[in-house]
Amino acid sequence: MVKDYFINYLLFKNLSLENLSDVRVILEPLIAEKAAELIKKKDLQQLHKVLEKAERCIKAKDAMGSKKAFQEFHRIIGAVTENPILIFVDDFVESLLIDVENMLGAGNKLLGRGFEVHKHIYEALMKGDKKRARRETERHVKEIQSSLSIVMKGKVPL
Repeated sequence: MVKDYFINYLLFKNLSLENLSDVRVILEPLIAEKAAELIKKKDLQQLHKVLEKAERCIKAKDAMGSKKAFQEFHRIIGAVTENPILIFVDDFVESLLIDVENMLGAGNKLLGRGFEVHKHIYEALMKGDKKRARRETERHVKEIQSSLSIVMKGKVPL
């Protein structure tokens, strides 16, 4: 019920890429930091499988498959926090981001760069390095925002 209300509320708002980025730059580094403290071996195994899937999709030029894999990567990290509010908001924002990427036609070039950053986040989580997990995630969010902003201005095709 709350999710439906939230979706209906946003239907009547003029959301921007900057709105999404503002939320992501606050939320996702916090989630990564918390996950670095709490992550278990099974979570790391799931993340590793998702990264392998993303890599296969990128090599096959399957942009949608790699986007879904990256979304799953973020969902796994969010679930590690065991905080239902963080999980809900992050999942919602990630879904919106994928919609924006699809509308803009974000392709494999952007996703290839994202893959490298996701590997760095994974490495930080493996080591339980909260600061690095936070830093790498923040860098990732800012890079995505910057790349999508350029695409929106029509300067560079992704």
